[in-house]
Amino acid sequence: MLRPEKLNLCAEDDLSGSHPAPHYFGTVDDVIFYGTIDKVFIKLDGTGQEVLAYQYFDDVRRWQIDERVGIWWYKEDEVAVER
Repeated sequence: MLRPEKLNLCAEDDLSGSHPAPHYFGTVDDVIFYGTIDKVFIKLDGTGQEVLAYQYFDDVRRWQIDERVGIWWYKEDEVAVER
């Protein structure tokens, strides 16, 4: 499990190597301004599942609806959840 603020977005074709490779790809479905953050809703390729990422817009790019993105995170931000 990952908290929404731990998800990072990059352009679909970003091969800069400045961050881990994206785990998933999708399309920005909606962006909601929420004070100091944007809530970015992404529809994942292949599944149609929607995930939410918080983006602090003073630090990162402002995403627009229908843009293609990669979703990545740092391994140390993962939390195993057992049932």
